[in-house]
Amino acid sequence: MKVLVTGASGVIGQNLMARFKKLEIEAIPFDIKQEMFYDINSSEAVWDIFEKTNPDVCIHMAAQVGRFNGENYPHLSIESNMTGTLNIVKACNLYNTKLVNFSTSEVYGHNSVFGQPDILEQNGMYGITKLAAEGIVKHYVDTYGLKAVSIRPFMVYGPHETPNGVFRSALSNFIDAAMNEREISAHEGCVRAWCYMDDFIDGLLLVLNLPMDKYEAFSIGTDEYRTMEEAARIVVDTVGTGSYKVTPVPEHFVSAVKKADFSKMRSLGHFPKITLEEGVKRTYEWMKVNL
Repeated sequence: MKVLVTGASGVIGQNLMARFKKLEIEAIPFDIKQEMFYDINSSEAVWDIFEKTNPDVCIHMAAQVGRFNGENYPHLSIESNMTGTLNIVKACNLYNTKLVNFSTSEVYGHNSVFGQPDILEQNGMYGITKLAAEGIVKHYVDTYGLKAVSIRPFMVYGPHETPNGVFRSALSNFIDAAMNEREISAHEGCVRAWCYMDDFIDGLLLVLNLPMDKYEAFSIGTDEYRTMEEAARIVVDTVGTGSYKVTPVPEHFVSAVKKADFSKMRSLGHFPKITLEEGVKRTYEWMKVNL
């Protein structure tokens, strides 16, 4: 199997490429950070890589990621998350390449407790553009016979993430704050289930082997729900320095409680094993050495 990976230099991308190497699966990186400057927004670049490699599967992760990026750079979010996805979709359809499209847990918006995605119930531009991208993928599946599914990662964290304030996951920012003895801000009443990178990739590999004869979206995550305050306490205890305070939930862009139905993944045999305590420990060990 030959796999094309867009966004291969991203946080999940780096971990996924390492897993493919371990499994001896041929994986082709496609990323704007590469020397060749492969950009999904360039239809010429997309056609070029498909013509040269003719992949069996494309894992499409490249995007303008994050709620605050969506608000600060809405035009870039629309271009990358919608137009860029359309370029990938059209190439996959032409070359008979199966597509695993990366969506996000943010598509649940205000309906983030076992709800259904609704374009009118979003928390911001990021969720809007990613749900629209899912619509593009489904349209090509239903109308043109594209073989594709989407996955919605839920609170994935782990190695290769560089904290930078609001633009990275809460856990990496929490660990960074504790390491530098800054006070962590934990939103009061917020509930999340953080999925460690290895567990997430295990789930992704299960989806990768599906026939994709119909469009489906798979939420990938864990049922180990914890409050933000619990997560902050675990980080402080693990790092051994730092402190935290409880703060009100922001009025915009954040859902207080985020829970999903993972039954599709459980039916495929995906049961995350790494606890939050263990995942924080592993992430901290990586950050100590690499940052």
